[in-house]
Amino acid sequence: MLGNKQGTPDSHELARQFAILEERMKTMQAEYKTDIALLAQQMGQQMADIKTDMARRDTEAAKRDTEAAKRETRLLLAVAGLISFGIVILGILIRLSSN
Repeated sequence: MLGNKQGTPDSHELARQFAILEERMKTMQAEYKTDIALLAQQMGQQMADIKTDMARRDTEAAKRDTEAAKRETRLLLAVAGLISFGIVILGILIRLSSN
């Protein structure tokens, strides 16, 4: 319904159009809120996955470090044993050569 001869809507038509626009705005806001909540949930899950992966990697690194330390200790003991054996052999050779 037009309110005047120039073709502009009257106050009832404007109120109806405003109500339609207001309802569309509310719908869009609800959609945005849903999208934001979904995004936040996805980001939270990704962060949890990253933390879990980091913890797993830290555990694996600690295990590798422990294994490396054990290997290093075994090697040092083997070298010390070889040096001791060499000293004993050297002592025997010195005694044999002095007789």
